[in-house]
Amino acid sequence: MWGLLNSKIFSFQIPSDFVVEHNPSCSCKVRSNSRYYNILYNKNTSSDSMEIKKYLKEKRINFKEFSHNPVYTVEDTKKEGIYEKIKGIHSKNLFLKERKSRRFYLVVMQENKPLNIKELEEKLKYKLKFANPENLKEILGLTPGSVSPFGLINDKINKTILLIDKDVWNADFVSFHPNINTETLQLSKENFHKYVNSLKNEMKIIEQ
Repeated sequence: MWGLLNSKIFSFQIPSDFVVEHNPSCSCKVRSNSRYYNILYNKNTSSDSMEIKKYLKEKRINFKEFSHNPVYTVEDTKKEGIYEKIKGIHSKNLFLKERKSRRFYLVVMQENKPLNIKELEEKLKYKLKFANPENLKEILGLTPGSVSPFGLINDKINKTILLIDKDVWNADFVSFHPNINTETLQLSKENFHKYVNSLKNEMKIIEQ
């Protein structure tokens, strides 16, 4: 197949971890059967997963590992039946940015809870917006669909503030992608707290 990127035509073999989706904001398009498709490429690889698992083992943080098909949203996770196999609270992880600064927040909350962003803004005293994929890649080394607290090991200058909903913090078990969306790691409360405390990022417990 051939594609158009920055006005230049190129040919390539599509790898298995490309996801074809209609998204007008994407700058890269693929044409097939006389139709154009936008593509979102999950660039995180098994080496990213190995890195976080190595980190956890070095810190003596225990975890249980699960492999599955790629998932990009909470709905994908439900369809795969992942929640039925893994204990405890399942979360959604939102990467936010202050509107007028370079301060970033990673919000970790229960997957079925809506984010009340106005309430969060009132607590933080700052206006917020969702950070873009470039910020996500630059700071946490992640792509959309792979966001989790484990990405904070890539935040070398600790510019991200970790905001954890109290229900997640108090859960007996939690689970997150190890920086790749084909695996999930399950941690007990004790081991999750141990991981968070191993980070140098500022952390706050919030109630949403």
